[in-house]
Amino acid sequence: MANSEFKSRIEYITHKGQRIMHINHGGVDDLPDVERTRTFFAHARQKIDAQPLGSIRMLTSMSTQMRFNSELAALEREFVQANSPYMLKSAVVGATAAMKAIMATLRFFTGRDIRAFDTEEEALDWLAE
Repeated sequence: MANSEFKSRIEYITHKGQRIMHINHGGVDDLPDVERTRTFFAHARQKIDAQPLGSIRMLTSMSTQMRFNSELAALEREFVQANSPYMLKSAVVGATAAMKAIMATLRFFTGRDIRAFDTEEEALDWLAE
């Protein structure tokens, strides 16, 4: 995954006057490639770490093609835990039932309110509140 692809997958959008970080996670884990995921998360962390604590409204787009194994799930948990101090609100779209179960575990480990939505519009509206 090249840096140009990272730029298109991690961007800021504005919705109802609120700045929202959009991470397009779909496709990153379509093939369980730990190094590809690790590289993606490292790039995302650079962008997140540059923001003030408690300031980020984050929308994560998932893909129904995503697959997780124990190593990828551990990377996901590590990524979410490390980002927790920066998050104001977090929403996810495109999560399957299995991904929602992983999200429940992430909520437990981080104490964060990470909500799943059926549509991007619903997620953006909630994030902008």
